[in-house]
Amino acid sequence: MKILVGLDALWEKTSPVQSLLARLDLQGARETLLHVVPPVASSVWHVHPLLGDEEAEKQERIEVARAARLLTGIDPDARHKVVVGQPAGTILAEADLLGADLIAANASQRGTLESLFTGSVARALATGASQSVLLARPTEETGTVRAVFATDHSEYAEKCVEALIRLAPRGIEHLTILTAYPEHDDGSVAARPCVEERCYALIQRLDGQIGTPETTYEYRIVPGKPREVVEQVMAETGAELLILGAKGHSLAARLALGSVSFEQAIGAHPYSVLILRAASD
Repeated sequence: MKILVGLDALWEKTSPVQSLLARLDLQGARETLLHVVPPVASSVWHVHPLLGDEEAEKQERIEVARAARLLTGIDPDARHKVVVGQPAGTILAEADLLGADLIAANASQRGTLESLFTGSVARALATGASQSVLLARPTEETGTVRAVFATDHSEYAEKCVEALIRLAPRGIEHLTILTAYPEHDDGSVAARPCVEERCYALIQRLDGQIGTPETTYEYRIVPGKPREVVEQVMAETGAELLILGAKGHSLAARLALGSVSFEQAIGAHPYSVLILRAASD
């Protein structure tokens, strides 16, 4: 299991994403810590407005060396890499080069206007990555994680279940399977017994594949707009991690790429997001 961990705040001994990864306890995880240094020299101006090419390149080398020292101090045992470039494109390219199974990064600004992993980068990772993406937000919680898995039980959603099983997070304490459906939809109401069966079958499938023997499960089938349902259930269950698919059909399309995942990936809410992408996608 190869994980590319993008770090922006190198002064933090343990960033939110590193803390969450440790708590999730992904089996067989091999982490590569990546820091992206913005280019000093400008390809547009050729010569930096304030610095000559030679001086700009020297400044870049200084920043790369400094970042490499800081990465080593954060985790001496992990593989480290420092690259000069634009954050989003560099992370995506390095993840493909590494053959990563998961990209993990901080999702919110951490007290600096120069933070690399803010809205635009989170959006780019959520939409452009061929891998699953973990976007971590700061929390004071410690220990195991309570999570919500939003699904419509479509064919693509089933592939995303396989992606979650491959990640094998042992640090899940409680998992809620969530299916939302439009209010006043008679077809969805009539289909509820079938949806309940699928939720129960999904729990049986995940039990023993993720978490530990002590992990508990429940399912909820809730009418309403997907975004509002997600936020409601996250609050009611005390979950700090939302899990959803990267794309899908019908309801999954609204719970994933194009609407809800954008909002969940870069929104102002306090919880982290794991966006699953099926291996064949």
